[in-house]
Amino acid sequence: MINRREGKIIHICSMQSELGRDTITPYAGSKGSVKMLVKGMCVELARYNIQVNGIGYFDTEMCKALVKNKEFTS
Repeated sequence: MINRREGKIIHICSMQSELGRDTITPYAGSKGSVKMLVKGMCVELARYNIQVNGIGYFDTEMCKALVKNKEFTS
């Protein structure tokens, strides 16, 4: 990508890179790291016309109950 001076990179993040939950601390920590990796790569690779994005989560029926659960999203 650097040699071609173009490209797109997509990382899979999670809602847990934004939220805290006591039962999944290692998972949330790793996803928080992915979020910061995306930010760093954006800065580092922008000069090569390489776009870097992180996909968090989609508001679907499957995760709607979690998003609305105040205990889960605190």
